[in-house]
Amino acid sequence: MHENSDNPDSSRKKASNFRATCKRLFGYAFRHKSKMAVLVFFSFVSAGSLSTMVVGTVLGIDIVYATDENAQKRIDDYSLQAAKTVDQIDRVTGWHPDFEGIVESTITSMREDKRRALRSIAMLIVAITLIGGTARFIQEYFAGIVGASIVMDLRQEMYDSIISLSHDFFEQRASGTIMSRFSNDVGTVNSGILNVFVLLFREPFKVLIPLGIALLISPKMLLLILLFMTPLIVLFSIMARKVKRRVRRSLNKNAVVSTILMESIRGITVVKSFRMEERERALMSTELRKLRKQLVKYAKLDAITAPLTELVLVMGAGALLIMGEQVIASENLDPKDFAVLAASIVLIIEPMRKLAKVNNKLQSSVVAAERVFEYIDYKPSVQEKADAKDIPNIQDAISFEHVDFSYDGTVPVLRDVSFRVGKGEMVALVGFSGAGKSTIAKLLPRFYDPSKGSIQIDGIDIRDATFDSLREQIGYVTQDNILFNRTVRENITFSRESFSDERVRDAARVAHAEEFIEAMPQGYDTMLSEAGVNISGGQKQRISIARAIMKDPAILILDEATSSLDTESETAIQKAIDEFVVGRTTIVIAHRLSTIQRADRIIVLSHGSIAEQGTHQELIELGGIYRRLHQLQFAEMPDPEDEEVA
Repeated sequence: MHENSDNPDSSRKKASNFRATCKRLFGYAFRHKSKMAVLVFFSFVSAGSLSTMVVGTVLGIDIVYATDENAQKRIDDYSLQAAKTVDQIDRVTGWHPDFEGIVESTITSMREDKRRALRSIAMLIVAITLIGGTARFIQEYFAGIVGASIVMDLRQEMYDSIISLSHDFFEQRASGTIMSRFSNDVGTVNSGILNVFVLLFREPFKVLIPLGIALLISPKMLLLILLFMTPLIVLFSIMARKVKRRVRRSLNKNAVVSTILMESIRGITVVKSFRMEERERALMSTELRKLRKQLVKYAKLDAITAPLTELVLVMGAGALLIMGEQVIASENLDPKDFAVLAASIVLIIEPMRKLAKVNNKLQSSVVAAERVFEYIDYKPSVQEKADAKDIPNIQDAISFEHVDFSYDGTVPVLRDVSFRVGKGEMVALVGFSGAGKSTIAKLLPRFYDPSKGSIQIDGIDIRDATFDSLREQIGYVTQDNILFNRTVRENITFSRESFSDERVRDAARVAHAEEFIEAMPQGYDTMLSEAGVNISGGQKQRISIARAIMKDPAILILDEATSSLDTESETAIQKAIDEFVVGRTTIVIAHRLSTIQRADRIIVLSHGSIAEQGTHQELIELGGIYRRLHQLQFAEMPDPEDEEVA
């Protein structure tokens, strides 16, 4: 049941576009161009420091201990290269430095005082190490900054998208699944991105620099090196497919675990009262074992990647060394140059091994990013028209015109519903459970759109109105008593944060909430726990009513607004509601007789259609469904005709 909560097959049905996802993901990084420039520059410095240190040490020691004949050859070779460099500088800038003289004097000086030369080489190694370490710190620091910025941007865009989606999105998905996308999936993107920015921008330089050295020494050897690296491309491709599959399954399992956790927390009263702790533990244990299985399989793939890469590279390096003798003979290659070439080959092994690991992390990031972008790109099923207009507060009436509705497109919930609510009129909707009462309440603020027909305010189809102007004039008190993990004041002023303390107290007083609020430890500044579990159901309902009073809406929807109150509280609240609804267009959904009797008109729903309507007395005399409900004290009982649940 949990595994299907987020339609895990959807990502398989949609072809994965690795390149497009990477491009989009890196687009977030390049929003921070200056930081990326610093990151790339110091990646090059960090990568170049190691190659410079190794090659420089080999060449320095070779110069110090070479025979006089070989030393002179070194001077001639390096002087020739220096002369070519000077010519290029002279052509571009007109400057003609004496690099040839510098090369000759430096080599001569090193050979005359070998101890001093070795000390210089050692100091150079230390200096290059310090430069490389500093560059690495700066690179990784800026990688962390860019990574954190990407995570913030992804979460902000994902939240902005989620909060704008229609009700059906949330009713079709478990909240734990949505939370998992927001936390686990974005976290996976961040983990992979950090590895990419740290290693993918640095290790390729560590490969390219030795390859460049190989090109200068022997183009033929470079071709052989590239030939032996070809199997790595095949290896990377195979591992990428396997890693993506494992990561996708792991993220799906993470979503299931998050869903179970949130359900257990929210339903802790039911869990404990029914002694379901062991069952919930067993369920969580089962899903955690499934998650562990996927994580272990991924760990196995990740662990075997580096050794396989290293094995392929070492085998290639060994073959190149064996072929070295032929290359030396055919190209008249100096043993010193071959030693540098061999060192270059060895230098490639470690960065290639790291790049193999980075490939796994990159695949993980892309899979997670695909899931994140799926939510970012998700379009609400109920959208505001491009040419939507602001509509004024109700002046005449709300009218439902031949409205049909179905949640799933197949099972009808409302059938040809038509009625009118005049300005200032209170209309009650009654019926057995599943008759469609709450569905009507959800259609008016456009949480859903009708399948057929229209809903109008003063003759204007609400689908032609902006969301702001429509919902601004509607106050909605639900049967769920939704409170937030914020202060009492913030919960009351949720729709308006600029209200004065006096107005907040007035709203609480009208809702008969002032007394218990002021008795709280910090009064209106008391923090309410998640869903308001640290106060009673009646208190939660009164705060919800105070919130609606603060909004001062022209249209009021009361969906079981007194359902959580005892008789004494209901009497006080009902008096407040009676005062509050004066002059407001009100739709009431309730089972309590006291609320229904005060309505100007009562509409009785059955099987999604209007069965009866009239005043309380008229419907009692009619002797139909309403009278039967009245006799049952409006208890939530099954319809004898087996109504579908709406």
